[in-house]
Amino acid sequence: MTQTNKDDLSLEDNLPTKQLLLCEQGILKGVSSPILHSKIGKFIFASVYDPISDSLGDCLIDLETEYTLGLVKTLIDETLKVYPCSNYLRLRAPEFQSLEVQEIISNYLANEVAESSETINPSPVQGDDYLENLIMSIAEQCNLKEIPAAIAIFLPNKKI
Repeated sequence: MTQTNKDDLSLEDNLPTKQLLLCEQGILKGVSSPILHSKIGKFIFASVYDPISDSLGDCLIDLETEYTLGLVKTLIDETLKVYPCSNYLRLRAPEFQSLEVQEIISNYLANEVAESSETINPSPVQGDDYLENLIMSIAEQCNLKEIPAAIAIFLPNKKI
């Protein structure tokens, strides 16, 4: 073997290589940027470090039903439960994570709901107009379809 071939081998040995890990938990180290789509839904790959084997491996994360990209980014450097599949690890659903991770997830979701409700909530005047328009359009449709019961639900007769 020539000297240049030996140098090439030593360079390759220094690069961290990802491999199939066989572990039940690992530390989330990073998230790949592209969101991938399949017939099952959206997913993303992340890097997971297994401290026992001192190895780095790929982990599939379901963005369709279990996680969001923002939530996954908040879980970086956390120890998460995973399970091995044929070619990669898969991140377990939030309800199977440790109590500490479930608390982080709950806090993240609570903050997301609070932020979204601040931007979505209309002012009280707009809310009243919206409700009145909704009632009137339902009453109009009920009148066209000759369904008088819905009008009585929204606008009951006041008997004095």
